This record gives sequence, structure tokens and C-alpha cells, in this order.
Amino acid sequence: MTARPLTPAEREALGTRLAVTCTGCGAQPGDPCTSHGGTRIRRASVHSERIAPYAGISPAAEMDANDHARAAAEFDSGTALLVGEQVTAYAAAVEASALRAAAERITALGKARGWSTWAADFIHPEREFVDAGAPAAVEEPAPAVPVVVDCAHGYGLMRDSCPGCDAEQERPHDADPVTLRPSYAKRPMRRCRRCALVPSNPIHRRANR
Repeated sequence: MTARPLTPAEREALGTRLAVTCTGCGAQPGDPCTSHGGTRIRRASVHSERIAPYAGISPAAEMDANDHARAAAEFDSGTALLVGEQVTAYAAAVEASALRAAAERITALGKARGWSTWAADFIHPEREFVDAGAPAAVEEPAPAVPVVVDCAHGYGLMRDSCPGCDAEQERPHDADPVTLRPSYAKRPMRRCRRCALVPSNPIHRRANR
């Protein structure tokens, strides 16, 4: 009686474990592992000898035949095939494979849509990633503040003595605010061009402060 071949779902679940020859049962790449002298197909697992070469490591010398049989039977979850340092090495190989695949997808999508692909270089285990840093912030120059501004009467505001400004300080009027920075001031200031007072001074009509 011929054994039923793997279903597409079973083959997908085994994935890259079928990519190499199994030295345990002689299964060729793409074929499932067998047991009982080749009469029974292993549908949910493969021999440990097939996993070790794919992960780039060799089986532990101290693992005897019973260890291999038990580990192969526990492979349903994709773990417990290797022992000691081999577990770490196998996990690193699996992680590198996943990162490599993700980087390739990011690269392909980025090139197709014109996006940056620096993330692909960052996660790819074999690509060199050069951190160029964040782009330098471009500081826009602050608007120039005039040092001298003439008042409404033709004198230098906050510099010259102006009779017209003195008179305006005695009667309510609309504020005519302007920003200037006299040479003696540490920071810009706001003043009314009609009276040299601050725009919030009560001499100004409320609606125009």
C-alpha cells in the first residue's frame, strides 16, 4: 500500500526543514522523512539530523540514539530537538532567517513605492548598517528687529525726547504698536509709536491695546 503524500498544509508546516537531505533516513530535499524502514511518512516532524545542518550546526556528540528519538518526537512545536548550546545556535539561525526574509520584503516594497529602506539594512543579519543620524535641523533665522524706529512725530522712538509723544501720553488714543530693540536693551520691546508707552497702557483705548 502506497503511503499518502504530504498535504499542502503539512508541507507548509514543515517549511524549510525539507530543504536539505536527511542523513537519518536518506530523504532527499523536498521529500518528507520516513520511519519504520521507509514505510511510514513523518508528517509533523523531521529527524534531528535534518535540522542540524540547516541551522548551521551539528548534533551534540553526547546525544545517543534514545535522545534523538525523543527529541524528534517532541518536534511538534519546533523545539526540543537540540540540547545545550545548540538550542541557542538554532534559535539564532531561525531568527536570522526571519529577519532576512523581512528585510527582503521591506526592500522590495520600498523600491516599488519609493520609500526609504534603511530599516531593511538595520535588521538584515548580513547587511552593513550605517547610521547616518537624524537630519540636521534647519534653524530659520529670527526676523530682524529694527534698532531704531521713528515715532509718529518724526523722532527716534525710545531714543529722542519727543514733545508730541509727551502730549499723547496725556490723552486717550488708539495704540500704534511697533517692535524695536534699542541698542541698550537686552531683548525686543513693544511700544506705541504715538506715545512711546506699552500698548497695554490704560491711555490706549481698550479695543486697540
